[in-house]
Amino acid sequence: MTKINHSINLTMKQRRLLFWLTIVIGLAAPSLTLLAVQMIVGRIPFETAFEDVLSRQYAFGDQNLFVIAVIGLIPFVTLAIKMTRISMNHSRRNCYVLYICGLIGILGLMIPAYVSVWYPHYGPGRISSTEGIAFVQIPIVCVGSLFFGLYIGGLINKTRWLQATPKGYCQKCGYNLTGNVSGTCPECGVSEL
Repeated sequence: MTKINHSINLTMKQRRLLFWLTIVIGLAAPSLTLLAVQMIVGRIPFETAFEDVLSRQYAFGDQNLFVIAVIGLIPFVTLAIKMTRISMNHSRRNCYVLYICGLIGILGLMIPAYVSVWYPHYGPGRISSTEGIAFVQIPIVCVGSLFFGLYIGGLINKTRWLQATPKGYCQKCGYNLTGNVSGTCPECGVSEL
């Protein structure tokens, strides 16, 4: 009889993929947010907004999206490093829950913060003189929301429905009880009746 392994960790290839996916999301977040603000608030057509975003990738000054994205990588790099370490000790399913909650924690604060900074450019309102400072402060604050997201992910991982052992396996050790007529697990001795 076989024993199920509840602690299947991420492979090295999956860890690398998760790491680079996190970095790509981090680099794309400011550009995609600006694109959405231009199209929704400024009512700029997609083609024009897309050209503007591309031209800002390497522009000078505080309009440089590449510099903003690199500074904005702080919480994403933190998540990528944290997930690399977590993935060695947690199951694949738990890692994915933590990763998604961490991303939601970062993006749930970062996107509204970027929108609030860029909104005056395309909607009614005044442009703040501290706009450039905001792009440094936003990622630092998002590190806190990342850890809050990971905390929520940890709570979700502790819920019983994520840890349930499939029917036909020992509830204590995970041993496959298919064909067992005694009702007692031969691995750990727990009675399944």
